[in-house]
Amino acid sequence: MAMHPNDLVDRGLPVPVLRRHTCAVPMPQPDADVPFIDGNRRAARYQEIVGILWDERLYELLTPSGFDRVLIGPTPAAQPGASASDPIEARVRRALERLGPAFIKAGQLLATRRDLISPALVTELEKLQDAVPPVPFSAIAERIEAELGVPLATAYASFDELSLAAASIGQVHRAVLPDGRRVVVKVQRPGVTEQMAVDLDIMERQSRSAGKHLAFARDLDVPGVAGRFLDALRSELDYLREARSMELFRAAFEDKDQVAIPWVDWERTTSRVLTMEELEGIPGTRLDQMDAAGVDRAALVQLGVAAYFKQIFIVGSFHADPHQGNLFAMPDGRVGFVDFGRVSTISERDRERAMDLVSALVDADEMRATEVLIETTRAGPDVDRAALQIEVADLIEAYLATGARSIGLDGVFERMFGMIRTYGMRMPDELAMLFITMGTLEGVASTLDPSFSFATAARPLVEKLLPQRWGQERLERAFRRSGPRYFRLVEDMPFLLDATLRRASSGEFRIAVRPVDTEDLTKQLESIASRLAYALILSALILGTALLLSSTDRLSEEVLLLFDVVALLAIGTVVWLLFSSFRRGKGGRRR
Repeated sequence: MAMHPNDLVDRGLPVPVLRRHTCAVPMPQPDADVPFIDGNRRAARYQEIVGILWDERLYELLTPSGFDRVLIGPTPAAQPGASASDPIEARVRRALERLGPAFIKAGQLLATRRDLISPALVTELEKLQDAVPPVPFSAIAERIEAELGVPLATAYASFDELSLAAASIGQVHRAVLPDGRRVVVKVQRPGVTEQMAVDLDIMERQSRSAGKHLAFARDLDVPGVAGRFLDALRSELDYLREARSMELFRAAFEDKDQVAIPWVDWERTTSRVLTMEELEGIPGTRLDQMDAAGVDRAALVQLGVAAYFKQIFIVGSFHADPHQGNLFAMPDGRVGFVDFGRVSTISERDRERAMDLVSALVDADEMRATEVLIETTRAGPDVDRAALQIEVADLIEAYLATGARSIGLDGVFERMFGMIRTYGMRMPDELAMLFITMGTLEGVASTLDPSFSFATAARPLVEKLLPQRWGQERLERAFRRSGPRYFRLVEDMPFLLDATLRRASSGEFRIAVRPVDTEDLTKQLESIASRLAYALILSALILGTALLLSSTDRLSEEVLLLFDVVALLAIGTVVWLLFSSFRRGKGGRRR
């Protein structure tokens, strides 16, 4: 009796080597537009990935991804915590943690697409942490000197060897500039760029291959979603992008005295080293210190939420990682933001849709909320609008309710993404990231100020922002963008109308109708017409033979032969008609 690999591992027996398997998705071939990665290194990484998936009993992922074709050596010993009885979501999370920085970051980003994956998988992916032991200081000093081109002692007056924080991509140290300004220095871990390049290349190849060969991957646009995730991951490897984002937000808030954003020391910043101002405030994780310092946490939350509304609806770019450690209470009462490695942009049209949805939610307008949701997700005409509106109304009622029945903003978007999956709709990436960020922001705000209500805080902000949507600057920008097209349309309108009327008057005006789903009907009509033609021909032969027989006293051999042929044709036609009807009936039952 054949054993499953689970049984072999559980009994301590060696697992047989996988050498040849039928794979649903063939291994992708090198593409010209994919950056060059050493083939041997990629193959070794493929084998490592497959080994980890096998250890975690994620056999479901081996065949669809095509990884099993590269498992050509002995399978590593199974991890003690890996059990096939564990939920697959937990095993996926463990596998991502073992696979390293690129896969951890990809899992964290995937957790934001709640319209694509199940709530259980979202819950597990949100547990992913990329905290790791710090790199030895000697390696950090060597990286800084190689990037800046000067000795560490020349670049900084002092440099703290102990790291403030260490993550999978980089770690942070305190330092002092030669002019005495206090800074923090974010340094990329040696070797992480090269390793992540291989992993990102593998992810890109697999997503493209899945899009070519798997129907569900095409339906969910897996290559497109993965491509946007990979772009976000590559941007986190480039500290120059983070520095430019900080400068963008500093410029947006430079005329305000409520928001603090670190300045960048460009002289000591490269794609792998980022030197920025140290915000000397109290992090949002230290509530005890805030209370001891007399911080008005409710006022701090109001400033933070207002700053986010401006980022989203005015600037068009927003800090997409608003956890408590990235928010600071400054001594002068301002709210500070740090860590701009994950910044999302949102188009003006999607900003308007988000504003409409938030406004409808605050105003308890389920009809408008349903319309915005359908427009935002580009839903097809077959969506049951009445049923969707009922669910949206229940959602708004649950959000605005009080007590145990109330759900937070994160719960609103959780249920909204569930509706999107149920009705076969699709949320644009930038709006999905925005809604997840807003849900997280409400959670952070409620932790800092338990009395916080998003609906209460958002109403005056929405009322303030809505007039700006139709202000003079907005209208002038829309006119500059769309005005030339409308002018050309107005200029061409007389000629278009004249041409249309001339064609209509001369009988050249045609309307083309393209029927759909008529293939079966067409085949049935063709079959009926064919049978009718055969029946008419056979009837004519029979009638002609009968007339011939009735007009002849003596039947010649030729007439008898003709009669035999007509009789055989009649019998054959009847048999053929019965057989065809039988086959058509069986085919209809199979369909």
